[in-house]
Amino acid sequence: MPIQLRFTLSFEDYLAAMRLHARKNWWLCLNYFAARFVLPILGIPLVVLGWLVSGNGLPPAAAVFFVGLGVFFLFYPLYYRSRLKRCYRRTSAGTEQSVELGEQQIRMKAENTSSELTWKAVRSYSEDQNLFMLYLAPAKFIGLPKRVFTPKQIAELRSLLARVGVPTGVEA
Repeated sequence: MPIQLRFTLSFEDYLAAMRLHARKNWWLCLNYFAARFVLPILGIPLVVLGWLVSGNGLPPAAAVFFVGLGVFFLFYPLYYRSRLKRCYRRTSAGTEQSVELGEQQIRMKAENTSSELTWKAVRSYSEDQNLFMLYLAPAKFIGLPKRVFTPKQIAELRSLLARVGVPTGVEA
């Protein structure tokens, strides 16, 4: 019996998908970590340094540079989140979708589109506590939030993925 889902991918679901996708590649993981934690921490000493060098015989442009760069680093997580929000809105991920996961194929319908895929199109899958991601290509995936599954459907999907031979990627 196919697994039937109806949901709207929320921005929080989208962020969870981006976090899980970042774990798949060390470079993406490093970028995500730097954007969230390293740059804001580096921003504090840069602001302090800019404040300390102002008026100590250095050109004012040096102080402005250090303070400006420090403030940019401090607020970079907000910029990063707003950039992701823009991507979320452009992909129209916030529209209602219906997905049917059957033995032979995956059927998806949204407001302006519908598609059918065979399981051979799915190269791998990843999951964490928030969602399943079915990878069609290295950076192209179908995100299925676990909040719309029943516990029985989660077990059925794992069983189906094993039966059709989809290899696992990153699990957390």
